[in-house]
Amino acid sequence: MWDYNDFRRLEREVLESIKRGSPIRNGLKAIMLFYFFNMKLGKVKTYLKIYTKHFGENDRDIRWLQFMLDFLAMKPLKKPESPLESFYYHLYYRGDTRTALEILEENKELIRKEFSPELMHSMYVQVLTVMGRMYVIPEGILKRLRGPMEVYLGINRGVGGDVISAVKIFKPGRFRFVLFHPFSKRLAIVGRMMTALMEGDSLTYEVMLNNFNSDGERYLYTIGRILGSLFDPSLGVTEEEIPEYVRFLRIVNAHVLDETCDCRCPEGLMGLSSFLWHMRKVRNREIYVSFGGKVRLLKGLEEIHLPRRKALIVLAIMRSVGMEGLRAMAPQIFPGSPRPLKTIYDYMRFIKRYRFAPSNLRYTLHSGTFLYDETEPWAMALKDMMRRSGKLNPPVLARP
Repeated sequence: MWDYNDFRRLEREVLESIKRGSPIRNGLKAIMLFYFFNMKLGKVKTYLKIYTKHFGENDRDIRWLQFMLDFLAMKPLKKPESPLESFYYHLYYRGDTRTALEILEENKELIRKEFSPELMHSMYVQVLTVMGRMYVIPEGILKRLRGPMEVYLGINRGVGGDVISAVKIFKPGRFRFVLFHPFSKRLAIVGRMMTALMEGDSLTYEVMLNNFNSDGERYLYTIGRILGSLFDPSLGVTEEEIPEYVRFLRIVNAHVLDETCDCRCPEGLMGLSSFLWHMRKVRNREIYVSFGGKVRLLKGLEEIHLPRRKALIVLAIMRSVGMEGLRAMAPQIFPGSPRPLKTIYDYMRFIKRYRFAPSNLRYTLHSGTFLYDETEPWAMALKDMMRRSGKLNPPVLARP
């Protein structure tokens, strides 16, 4: 994290050098990056004018800053010159996840070495989240990364079908640290807006949205309003407010406005489909079976506890492989029962009213979150069955 006192000292030195007519080049760049990450874009623009006047624009960091200022302001973008610019353009302007992932795969070593491993991993999380795929960073790698990378992973898990993970990651005590970490500040605000909406906390949502209420943050302000319109139609965004060249936001907005759609988004945007499905279930406090991470029976965000844990297991297996599969797995569910099939039917009385509740099965199978945290024998057998049938995608495993 940035040390604020060190930064103020550096800024004083840079201001003195500007007065003398000989600005400190690297100091100016450090100040601009600090203000960019801390969402003070007016300051960035002021210092950027000074920098380009004295040193020109032929610098990788300066070109990136200029690109990101245009990107966040939702202005027309020049042809991307770097892998980073191309990634953001194809993912967040065009909504072309396939191309964005290809760019990242081809340039991951360059990004890791010239920028940071944290940036490389965060880019993987971003594109895979939109694609609806789970990204797993092994503990050995995660320990070496700076910053709250688990925030990215929590949102990724949430969009992939484990909604409770996204809510937990933004609990008030944890959120304060995330918010004041410059590397993840914008993501933290968007994530907290999302969970505040799900929790019915309109005040927190409005406070978070206000962070983006400026020309410089028009892109994220628009996203915030689109999210909000799921719960309050008065926040809705018209098609005319989104430029034609920002195709991704147009797709998101169209699917939010169309309440009758089943959220079958264009290819490569399964994460959007999953996100909207879950947000509507939470908004309407609908009962559904969730296979994300752990098997749960949820009403919105509230967990419904059945009288017997194994009743929930029976429900999960029945909803994923049907009655035939449930009968075949009876001995694994009730290994100590002399008549496991009869025990299955006895337990059916606990789940009678939930047998036909909707489930997020297809989203969790696609993402790889399907029963990811369940380790009991029945769950391992069920996951193995789904893998062998080709229905369960493995998570995308991070490389160092």
